[in-house]
Amino acid sequence: LIERLESQYPGIFFDIAISDPKTLRERDLRGRNVEVAIMRTTTAETGEDFESKILFHDRLWVVAGMEHPLARRRKTSKLSLTDLVNERWCLPPSDHPVGSLVTQAFRNSGFEPPSRSVTVASAQCTSNVVAKCQFLGVLGSMFLRFNPPNVRLKVLVELPIPISSHSVVTLKDRTLSPIAQLFIDCAREVIKPMAEQEQAGVPDVR
Repeated sequence: LIERLESQYPGIFFDIAISDPKTLRERDLRGRNVEVAIMRTTTAETGEDFESKILFHDRLWVVAGMEHPLARRRKTSKLSLTDLVNERWCLPPSDHPVGSLVTQAFRNSGFEPPSRSVTVASAQCTSNVVAKCQFLGVLGSMFLRFNPPNVRLKVLVELPIPISSHSVVTLKDRTLSPIAQLFIDCAREVIKPMAEQEQAGVPDVR
């Protein structure tokens, strides 16, 4: 997205804020520090003063580092949450969209949510910790698509929950600048073919 916009409009400058969804909404959008946020949303509604439009749907996967005993099993396709509940986990906080979906998945399957050995809201940090340590983590298809090849992960099982969404979130009472609208339009163009490919099956991150 940045590469396409920068090549077409070299005068644009990008100021990127990275945070958890709650902070992006409350501090950055409501505080008018940013015009547009792209974040995972568990529902279409993010608040009375926010407008949320789905950008793409994303499946969540339980992943492990290549040296984890579960990753070295020959037939990981037969794994289920039953096999994973007592493992050590690196997960987002419980009030994070992904953290709440993990809790939902385990409770729907009749288990208490796994305890967190490491709590972190960053997908990038999660991937690095899981790749190098004996933890399991949960990451989305789209993130796994761009995971660096030196961060080696093995997909174990899809998290058994409805597919969640990443959305473009803005303030309802704020008129977007032309550049912000250009950003949103370009984001839709860039993500559409990728999102269609991700519906095909298990992401290849091995």
